[in-house]
Amino acid sequence: MESSVFLDRGTDNRHHKTTMRLNIFQRRPKKPLLAPEHKTVHTHKIETLKAGRLASLALDFTSRLIEQFGPRLSTSENAHKAAGQIEQEYRKFCDYTQSSPVAVDMNIHRLPLKVVPIIYLVILVFLFFGLPYLGFILFSLYCYYVYRVLYLYKPFSYKKQQKKQGVNVHGILDPSEEVKQTIVFTAHHDSAPLYSYNQLDRLTYAKKVLLPIALFVLSGILSFLQVLVEIMARTLLLPNMPSLVLALLHLL
Repeated sequence: MESSVFLDRGTDNRHHKTTMRLNIFQRRPKKPLLAPEHKTVHTHKIETLKAGRLASLALDFTSRLIEQFGPRLSTSENAHKAAGQIEQEYRKFCDYTQSSPVAVDMNIHRLPLKVVPIIYLVILVFLFFGLPYLGFILFSLYCYYVYRVLYLYKPFSYKKQQKKQGVNVHGILDPSEEVKQTIVFTAHHDSAPLYSYNQLDRLTYAKKVLLPIALFVLSGILSFLQVLVEIMARTLLLPNMPSLVLALLHLL
């Protein structure tokens, strides 16, 4: 038996009684209402409201640009005007703004689709005459070209390349204290080109776009398999006529 002091939660009066301490049945004290973690939650709510307000301003400004200039294909006059409006809007919030010209080739992304039928026929000719390694090399070079142009956005430059002038706009907000991190937000103010095959229904798109691509990929796979077969047969560098079944598969 021992003497203990306990606090009533409702009346806040202290009583001295002789009682037995049982740690199992003791109630845990509640956290105060102004705990530090509660303060941080309140701060997050305020920051969320600020972010929501800025998001609404950005969406309203974007809607005004679309209504005012409509389609804004890259390097077009409407795209240049939209860039000017964006720069003026940046000046309200940013410490530094600048617009700079950039050379753009509008036809560079169309070339891979244009040369696919030609490369496909050449690969079939190589396969038919028993030169699969040439077809596989051509297929690999084309895949690297597509990866470099469409994924890495590093097209090969050539002398007759027709480039037009586009506009890039950027703004900088300088912090009042020491710079620890740099956050970059990027977006396109121009419209993506809409090609004719983008307007097809699903069935027509599958026939005119997906099926040719599947046949082209199949030709590359068949070239690789035939290379393996001829390596095992030690006839890789020897021109030879493939079997009739394989030739029919190539023609299909």
